[in-house]
Amino acid sequence: MSTRTGLRTWLQRAGLAFVVWLGVCAGTYALGGTPRPGLVALTIVAVAAVLILFLDLSASTEASVWDVRREQPLLSPGEDPGLARLNRMLTAHQVGNTVDSTLHDHLVGLLDQRLLARHGVTWSADPVRAATLVHPDLVRFAEATSPYPRLKPAQIDVLIDRIEAL
Repeated sequence: MSTRTGLRTWLQRAGLAFVVWLGVCAGTYALGGTPRPGLVALTIVAVAAVLILFLDLSASTEASVWDVRREQPLLSPGEDPGLARLNRMLTAHQVGNTVDSTLHDHLVGLLDQRLLARHGVTWSADPVRAATLVHPDLVRFAEATSPYPRLKPAQIDVLIDRIEAL
């Protein structure tokens, strides 16, 4: 933008702000009010400054383009999402700084599903009756509370075998 065009643009903006100020003050007098010309001018200048800043910046910048595609997909093509989630859960259990309830809750959920399908009872609804149907290792595991122990893969495998044997 040349200096002459820039000066003309600013003079037009100042003239428009003056006309708005004059219109607001005259309108207020016409309606029987007593405006404060300095306060009205300050308000119009503040609104005009924000509007000019917005218009100038939006005219000089390009629209943002948000590329939502990933460079590498989270899952490999053909990979089962459920299996990938279980793999991440087991990996987090093995290498995490602390052991949370995620693996425990998942295995108790599997126990509930198997008990319900085979015997019509769940551990969460009737632990006393369910305890008579499952192996003592599963009872100890299901009754465990925080802090949960870090299980080795062989221990997890034994628990899953016991759940499948129901």
